[in-house]
Amino acid sequence: MVGKDIDYETVPGNSHLIDLDGHIPGRLAKGKSNNILLPTPSDDYDDPLNWSSRRKWLAVFCNVVYTFGVGIPSAAIYSVLTNINITLGQLNAGTGYMFLFFGIGCIILQPIALQYGKRPVYLFSVFSTCLICVWAPYSKSNGGWIGNKILQGFVGSPIESLCEITLSDIFFEHERAKGMGIYAVALFTANYMAPMLAGFVYDGMGWKWVLWMSSVFSAVCFVFLFFFVEETNYDRNSKVKSLTTIEGIETEENNSNTTESKEKYRPFGSGSLQSIDKLDRCCFKS
Repeated sequence: MVGKDIDYETVPGNSHLIDLDGHIPGRLAKGKSNNILLPTPSDDYDDPLNWSSRRKWLAVFCNVVYTFGVGIPSAAIYSVLTNINITLGQLNAGTGYMFLFFGIGCIILQPIALQYGKRPVYLFSVFSTCLICVWAPYSKSNGGWIGNKILQGFVGSPIESLCEITLSDIFFEHERAKGMGIYAVALFTANYMAPMLAGFVYDGMGWKWVLWMSSVFSAVCFVFLFFFVEETNYDRNSKVKSLTTIEGIETEENNSNTTESKEKYRPFGSGSLQSIDKLDRCCFKS
């Protein structure tokens, strides 16, 4: 690459969120004519990108409920200490295995969610966490404790990555920051709040109730999600080519099909017009 210009069009992850000159082919948000709608929404009312604001924020709240329903039982185990017939080192090892399988489980559950639906994976995850918390107080050996934590980490793994994908399903790129921030705060809050609350339960009801109350809390979250969480997987094929308003989203088609407009604007300042041609074919094909 020495002595050659960098072709920024080949760098993955680059996308234009603002159209200052009106020369970028695409659709613009209502009331904010400079914001480009990425991904391009379809003309289907049930497209998650076309949902009403209230429906989208309900989906965000369901994400928060799921995060608490899995995160709090996962963090409350710190108040169990050594009341189970294992050493402190073995208890910490079980916690380590749980977090290990929080990552490994994504390899299996994430593709299943993307292929067959996120809603059933969310429900399976929180319901399984509920059952595993019931089992934990009956663990009498290191093997039982390790097995319990491995299963809890595996079934709870969607908390690490699937929530972010759900937010990208319902929000355009320029809207995602707020939803991601809420999810991140919920995740950290669950991790830090659970040990504190578990301490009060431990003092008042005993160490077993730390895990049983976690199970009850997960069950409540499961019931809520069963009735309110919606599927956000959507195969977005058709494109809107005219000025339309769908559930509060006004869209516009820029007049950039001419060769003149393409020559006036180049996406990254240098290189060929290949990306503009590809975007034209994507957004305006019949």
